[in-house]
Amino acid sequence: MASVGNTSSCTFSTTADWGDHTTTKQTFPGGQNGTQLALFSHTYSAPGTYTLSVTSVVTGNCYANPATAQFTLLASTKLITSPVGGSVIALTDRDLVQSPPTDKSSAPGPYGLKVDGKLPCKCTLKVNGRPATVTGDTWHVVLPDVKPGPLDIAAVASDGKSQQIQVTLIDLRVVSPADRAGLPLTAAPAMPALNATLQVAGFPGRVPQTVTFSWSLQAYNRRVTKSAKGKVQWQQGPTLLAQGSTVGDSAGWTPKYGTTLLGGWGRLVVKASIPGVTGGTVTSSPRWFDMPGTNPVRSDLTAFIKTHTGNNAAQAAAITGIACKESHYRQFGAKSPAAYKETDIPSNLPNPAANRPLFGPPAGVGIMQLDPAAYPAEQWNWQTNMLDGIALFNQKKAIASGYPGKVKAALDKQRSTVIKTVLPPLNKRRAAHKPVLRPLTPADVPVATVPAFSATQLMQDAIRGYNGYAGKPAKPGGKRPIVHQFTFDAHYATTPGLTVALAGSHSWRPTPPAAFNANPYYVQEVQSCK
Repeated sequence: MASVGNTSSCTFSTTADWGDHTTTKQTFPGGQNGTQLALFSHTYSAPGTYTLSVTSVVTGNCYANPATAQFTLLASTKLITSPVGGSVIALTDRDLVQSPPTDKSSAPGPYGLKVDGKLPCKCTLKVNGRPATVTGDTWHVVLPDVKPGPLDIAAVASDGKSQQIQVTLIDLRVVSPADRAGLPLTAAPAMPALNATLQVAGFPGRVPQTVTFSWSLQAYNRRVTKSAKGKVQWQQGPTLLAQGSTVGDSAGWTPKYGTTLLGGWGRLVVKASIPGVTGGTVTSSPRWFDMPGTNPVRSDLTAFIKTHTGNNAAQAAAITGIACKESHYRQFGAKSPAAYKETDIPSNLPNPAANRPLFGPPAGVGIMQLDPAAYPAEQWNWQTNMLDGIALFNQKKAIASGYPGKVKAALDKQRSTVIKTVLPPLNKRRAAHKPVLRPLTPADVPVATVPAFSATQLMQDAIRGYNGYAGKPAKPGGKRPIVHQFTFDAHYATTPGLTVALAGSHSWRPTPPAAFNANPYYVQEVQSCK
């Protein structure tokens, strides 16, 4: 009700009869010209034709015209059953949105919105101009390439019935790091700095700043291992790197890696329960990015070796030579072999990717080509690889240091065998000799003296041990004997004078190259590698 002219001196008592046996009455003062004096509203419960009437009783020098009107309330047409008008839908909602498998795509979409409904006639129907597939009294259609933001959906049947609704589409996105970005492990070594940020595109208004966003970062990579029986095996799959949360859509997330050092393909996902969004928890499409390895600077590597060999120049030189020979000082290869090709990452990513742990058959990994190498530490942390390589060298050095003692023990055992098995028949021959020779006693069998390795020999034999002490078997498929870099030239023999002597030079001599099953020139190549 509005004032025509100045009715400020009057009072109106107005009754609206809605034509459905209900009335509304209001008493209100007048006002200046054009002023809204009162608002009457009513909700009808059923379709039908209704006559409205308005009458007023006026106090004062004013008047109010009575009025009537008639209208027909039609039965509503509900063609669309899903989605519900006014709903907010995430583009990663698998129930309502059609999209490619997000787990295998680093660039998800395009997205299609699934629309379903009922058809109360034997007719056809179009949704936003797109023909729907009709089955009995139901229909469905997928609206292609939908984007974040409001979307009007209009369903029009061929018999003229229609319905229009509006929904809002949102997309929870990882904004940074960028798709397929390169975030290398540093040469320190350390995990890359990652300030992950997000966006809720298309959300109506501002996302409540109390919403908690949960982050999850996994690393996908292929790795070589060995079974308990020593069989080489390749494995792949995700390893959880970090989890955490932020509050509000403007906060960045920095993962807490702890002591983990692991590269490969990073897969980052964020989730949140956003008020008003259909389906509850909203999940982003995965963001894939590369975390390649970075090789250490040569000066840093040599300084590391010196520090962890106790500034022992000879040992540092041996370790440095092994690092040179095995990998040319590289923990990661610029070009990965086919063995690193993965099957559980998106098809549009480089595969195999570059700068993965340097691999050498049968299962050697990294600077020191540890075989097998523990995952992930020895495969992705060059310092751990070096430390464990140095430890392995020290084990071989201890074996080399004890080898002369083993040779001495073996010769002593031979001497005992000679005393027991050789002296009795030899003494019979001496008794039958003309002139008769006195019987030999154990004191007549010389005791072997085996010198320790010199410092140079010790280092060379430890280097040989790093490559393996395996000798060439006497026959194909036979047992491989243990062969060191040096052989002690001595053995017990019967002389023409019917005595027992320790024959040979009684010195360490280089083992003939043909005796080795592995590279016979490994020691020389290590010591000459630059």
